[in-house]
Amino acid sequence: MTNSLKAELLAILHGLQLCWNRRYLSVLLVSDSKMALELVKQPIQYTHRYAGVLCHIKELMAKPWTLSLIHSWREGNMCANMLAKIGPNSGISLLELEDPSTTLEAQLFVDAMGLLVLRE
Repeated sequence: MTNSLKAELLAILHGLQLCWNRRYLSVLLVSDSKMALELVKQPIQYTHRYAGVLCHIKELMAKPWTLSLIHSWREGNMCANMLAKIGPNSGISLLELEDPSTTLEAQLFVDAMGLLVLRE
């Protein structure tokens, strides 16, 4: 991966593809990358380094579903934070979890409750 922006955009792309393929009709996409979200929300600049990825994201966003995009600090999305730490060490390019582990279930509960997490 050349940089974190590319990683964020590819995560958005793969996440949206996964949700569309599973026929979800309403999706809340939460990202800790303000830059990635801004690029996805704006018209595509075809000279942008990642214009190809952005085009694919825009195609998915135009599908007939309800899609909301919001920013969250990394500490406010503990599930994503935990999985992001595991991912680079797994040696797997994409892993779909059907049943979350006990540890991840606890993080899902905390995230769903919207508990305040202070930044250090």
